[in-house]
Amino acid sequence: DERCLVADGVRCKASTLYEAYAEWGKSQGLLPGTNTHFGRTLNEKGYEIHGGKGNVQWRIGISLLPNTQE
Repeated sequence: DERCLVADGVRCKASTLYEAYAEWGKSQGLLPGTNTHFGRTLNEKGYEIHGGKGNVQWRIGISLLPNTQE
């Protein structure tokens, strides 16, 4: 949560969110779950997924804070 921006009108690539989550988990000594499990959790929290060009999927309503995107 401390690395995320939750607001109307923001979006983030689903793959970018998962990569940040997995990196955070490893830095905390945790074994991150799968991308599928992570995606299901975001769905349950109401962060919709929308397709874009070139098979890019976007999560709507959530993004990473600028200093955490790489």
